[in-house]
Amino acid sequence: SSILQADQCFCSDGGAGSYDVQMCRKHIASLRGVMIGDYTVDGFDALIENGATNNASFSVVLIYRENSLSPRRIGLWDGLQTMHTTVNPSAVITLANVEVDNPAEGDLTWSVLEGDFGGSLGEQVSVVGQPGGTPLVLSDNLNPADNPMNHTINTTVPTQAWSIGVDIDQFDISAALAPGDTSVQMTYQAGDDKFWIAYNIVGVDVHEA
Repeated sequence: SSILQADQCFCSDGGAGSYDVQMCRKHIASLRGVMIGDYTVDGFDALIENGATNNASFSVVLIYRENSLSPRRIGLWDGLQTMHTTVNPSAVITLANVEVDNPAEGDLTWSVLEGDFGGSLGEQVSVVGQPGGTPLVLSDNLNPADNPMNHTINTTVPTQAWSIGVDIDQFDISAALAPGDTSVQMTYQAGDDKFWIAYNIVGVDVHEA
């Protein structure tokens, strides 16, 4: 086992007198070849009682190359973006300088801190390719269109419906894209909820000259 020290940390005002919210990241490419096994994170204090904004979680992001796959452009945004009606009701993240292939194919994955149960008026995530795509509001059987940040994880088998304080979901966004689109725009809306975007990963198949 080894102890890893974060490369960078982000902190956000939690909007409460008793806590703030933080996220740290570590680049782990040097661990390739020894990544089999269990991972644990400890040595920090967190509120994990399933209160409105309690959260404590970690994840591993793997980006790899495989010659048999179609050429793909991947954009990773990470940080700690507070989403709340009175602070930051909406946020737009854009992957630019692409040429979407034909057929148009792509996906979006997010990791969000907080994620609680119960719909919130106006909460949603939508995606559209520019200039020719069609706006798509993301949802599936675990994630209602008006409550996608509902402490679910749909990237595991089986999926997880009660992951206190974290929401990690992946969606096929091909229906939002058109061949030849040059950018992909993702819009997060908080509605009446409060959550923190930890990272946003979008991948689209691109034309190879």
